[in-house]
Amino acid sequence: ILVFFLVSGPMEAYEGQYEDQEEDQYEDQEEVDEEVGEEGDEDEYEEEKTAPKPHPEEISSNQANLRGRILQHSHAKVWDEAVKEWQLEYIYEKPGGQCLCGKRPITDHCVIFNKLNRRTQVVGNECIKHFGGEMGKLSTSAFRALKAINKDPTDPSRRANKELLGLAYGCQVFNEKSYEMYLEMWRMQKPSKPQKDFLVSINNQIFNAFSRHPKACPTCHQHRYARISKQGNLYYRCNDCDKFL
Repeated sequence: ILVFFLVSGPMEAYEGQYEDQEEDQYEDQEEVDEEVGEEGDEDEYEEEKTAPKPHPEEISSNQANLRGRILQHSHAKVWDEAVKEWQLEYIYEKPGGQCLCGKRPITDHCVIFNKLNRRTQVVGNECIKHFGGEMGKLSTSAFRALKAINKDPTDPSRRANKELLGLAYGCQVFNEKSYEMYLEMWRMQKPSKPQKDFLVSINNQIFNAFSRHPKACPTCHQHRYARISKQGNLYYRCNDCDKFL
């Protein structure tokens, strides 16, 4: 019994001392891990803060060309102000064209008009979107209807939408009465024979106007577009100056 006490006593004391040392080492290791973890998080955060991010104003070379050339023809010398001077005048389809930005070939042409200095420029149907959401939407919607009409202007089911009709009316392709009549028949499912003939006649006028380059009136310098007479002949006329071109 005395031998067992002498042997077991020191062993239990050693085990207790070992457990205390192990706990102390474990707690020390936890503190080290926490410090390393915090330092690691800070390092990652610093890397995230210093990592290069794309500049929001970075633009393509074509877009830079477009901006530079538009600013040359605008009163304002800041892009956001210069775009407010321009409006969409008319559109036309012609393969092999070139956008003001330098891109070619393009088929969809948008002629824009400066309201202050009365200058005009030609841009593609993609670059027109850089002038603001409304002008881009107007162009996209008008082209959709124009392409449908150009496939067969004699089909009365192929009709201009409000955007294309508004552009044509603004270009004096037809008068106000024809504009209002077309709007009334725009959604007719079963138009009569005279109504079909009227829709086709307006479609033909739109087709002829937006498939040819306009002429500038020598008096008011406004663009005037090809029109078709009752005899089927093409002509150019400026209603404001009351003269044929």
